[in-house]
Amino acid sequence: MARNNLNILITGGAGYIGSHLINLLLKNNFSVVSIDKKKSTNQKYNKKCIFIKGDIGDKNLVKKILKKYKIDVVVHLAALMSVEESMRKPVLYFKNNIIAPVNLLEAMREAKVNKIIFSSSAAVYGFLKGKLINEKNETNPSSAYGLTKIIFEKILAYYNQTYGFSCISFRIFNAAGADPAGKLKELHNPETHIIPRTIKNILKNSPVVIYGKNYETSDGTCIRDYIHVNDISTAFLSAIPKTKDKICEVFNLSSGNGYSVKEVVDQCYFLLGKTPNVIFKNRRAGDPPILVADNKKVKTFLKWSQKYNLKDIISHTIKSQR
Repeated sequence: MARNNLNILITGGAGYIGSHLINLLLKNNFSVVSIDKKKSTNQKYNKKCIFIKGDIGDKNLVKKILKKYKIDVVVHLAALMSVEESMRKPVLYFKNNIIAPVNLLEAMREAKVNKIIFSSSAAVYGFLKGKLINEKNETNPSSAYGLTKIIFEKILAYYNQTYGFSCISFRIFNAAGADPAGKLKELHNPETHIIPRTIKNILKNSPVVIYGKNYETSDGTCIRDYIHVNDISTAFLSAIPKTKDKICEVFNLSSGNGYSVKEVVDQCYFLLGKTPNVIFKNRRAGDPPILVADNKKVKTFLKWSQKYNLKDIISHTIKSQR
């Protein structure tokens, strides 16, 4: 099959979503370059990608990459992502999630690359009440992490208005799962995502910790909307052709279904055939009780649909960890 005629730069390509997206882009014959401050064991499965170790805050380096590889579209995934850590170290998040990406945008502008797809977050909504959140809902982040995401979304809107950038932002809800083949894993250090952390503890016969059991939900634990990382990747793939238009759009990227933390943990134990061993601890600062999205806009605009459900997500994660 012939190579796709677009060159894509992925920032944060060594990360969780980045690794899976690169894998999908390579399968669809795009030419892919990644810049990241770290390496990942997942890189061995994406050998056709050019991996460059570097910081997106280094404007001169990024500009050289954009020009050398004739980049057409930038997919910006690089960010610090812990809600809890952002409440303790907000300045660290402002530097990494706002200041460094602005340098990325300036490198793009100087290199005459004006198409960007941004990985935003459901954390921009904060403590919203109601069943389904849509893109018109108020954004009022309850964490420094969420604040950095909405600020950068607004910065992109100015680059669209002032410099003619094409900008697409995905407000990703809870990214989860692993490559169905079991090769690409969900890797974070430390692991903060509930599903891989839960499975890891169960396999080690260690208790599973749930933070908070007095939220205003059916079982007292937080309710979240989990979306498979491969479904996220197909949405990004679908967005690439749309960047040819000078648009500035924001999409919820979600399954549209909510599950409590306890339901997720119980399902992990069930699929592993183990008896639950759970410890409850105090709530974490900045955690909203419910985050479940209306995903009609992304389905309509991008003709996107999800393939995997919660059982698939947990099963694929178990396979990758084993």
